[in-house]
Amino acid sequence: MSAEGIAQATLLVAAGALIQIAGTVIAIVIREPKALLAQDSSPPLRPRLNGHTGLQDDFVRHAIRLTIAMEIAFSLQYFFTDIHSVWIPITVAWVTTPDRHGTVTKSVGRIIGTLVGVGLVLLAGWLTDYSDVMLVIAFALSTFLALVMLRANYSIAVVGVTGFMLTMFAIAGDNLEVLGTDRILDTVIAAIIVLTVIMIVPRVTAQRDQQ
Repeated sequence: MSAEGIAQATLLVAAGALIQIAGTVIAIVIREPKALLAQDSSPPLRPRLNGHTGLQDDFVRHAIRLTIAMEIAFSLQYFFTDIHSVWIPITVAWVTTPDRHGTVTKSVGRIIGTLVGVGLVLLAGWLTDYSDVMLVIAFALSTFLALVMLRANYSIAVVGVTGFMLTMFAIAGDNLEVLGTDRILDTVIAAIIVLTVIMIVPRVTAQRDQQ
């Protein structure tokens, strides 16, 4: 992107964040206004850091794994000309968790949800001849599904995330079928990166702990 494009994208992201903050604050004011005046009850930062700075800590290992995986993902994105290849590092960030089982589960769930989401959006587009009305309705329903299911079921939430991402870019003028193919490919690449890293890095850190 050009410097001008980056500045514009940054302002648009900031505008979206402000809208979301405003909506959240308004909801709190209506439902529980006293919550805005409540004091932060979190313990001080330094005691929370004690004991969590060595390689034996799960979150330190998680940080190492995530850093390595993100470096690989951004390197691949750099060599791809498609602007949507940013989905690779974004997916890596979303599916990598401090525990190996959780990472594998989220990676598999991400792939399944992406496949289903792409399939549903393309089916809806084919049945309605990719009408603008269909895109707007699919965008709204997908966003609702993603937010409602984010904590309940990750795979189903990914169906929604995939739906609103595809329809959002399609509304902006991108080809929906090409977007769907890229989304699936980038998701699989990201999952391979993450699963490879979590199989290698724990062994390295374990050897260091023994030394």
